[in-house]
Amino acid sequence: MSKKPPIPINEIRESILTAIRQFDWQKARPVLAELVGNTPAYMERHFALEHTIPSPSGVLTCRRQLWFKSHGVETGRDLPESWAMRAAAGMVMEPWWFMILGLADPRLKVTSRDEILDITPDVGGSCDGYLDEIGALLELKSQTGWKFIFNNDKGIESESPEHVAQCQLYMHGAKREWCLFLASAADPQLVRWVKNRKKDPEFVYPFFFLEWVHYDPEQAGELVERLGIILEDKETEQPVTREYNPQTTKWPCQLGCRWRDACLQLEGA
Repeated sequence: MSKKPPIPINEIRESILTAIRQFDWQKARPVLAELVGNTPAYMERHFALEHTIPSPSGVLTCRRQLWFKSHGVETGRDLPESWAMRAAAGMVMEPWWFMILGLADPRLKVTSRDEILDITPDVGGSCDGYLDEIGALLELKSQTGWKFIFNNDKGIESESPEHVAQCQLYMHGAKREWCLFLASAADPQLVRWVKNRKKDPEFVYPFFFLEWVHYDPEQAGELVERLGIILEDKETEQPVTREYNPQTTKWPCQLGCRWRDACLQLEGA
């Protein structure tokens, strides 16, 4: 396997900025019309996608949380309404990024496929797009505030291991060596304001983040093994071990787990 990415990240970043900077709304009308026309069907495919338990995006989720979910245990809290809005807005943004990537560089033209990737015999998945010209995959994220900032400042290997795992499993299923990870800030000006503590009017902070994820057979093998463990968990009658401390005030137990109360009850707290 080659450890040299298909296109350098800096080259992709500059081509995207150029495509956005030189975007001609008049000439782009046909592209935009097709984009808007295809968006309902694109979103319908997203909503119709059956997510397995576990899924590539949730492989690193606490095993007990997944046990609760797979056994239909009643949740103690609903997801914030703003999260539902962000999920929908992120889907709407994906076709726009498809267009921008294609305008930025012909090699980054995105194609979609309806078929589900066979990650394992019992786990499926669907990546956001295929970069067939360079034999790579594409994974898109729309992120808010600190998540986006931490990814930019420290990298996804440190701050978003769940995203790296998702990309690894998609590449495993698709037999691809590279996956382009692209995250965009949901509110770029707010992120800029948070980072611009000196209030410098010339301060610029990225509004999108790019990173290549290289296929790692060893890591992918460990993730596939974990998928098998979670599948075995689903067959047990008793809740399995927890992997986080429900007493903590940090993510994911305080806000991220809707079964936190049930978990606390199991521990006699």
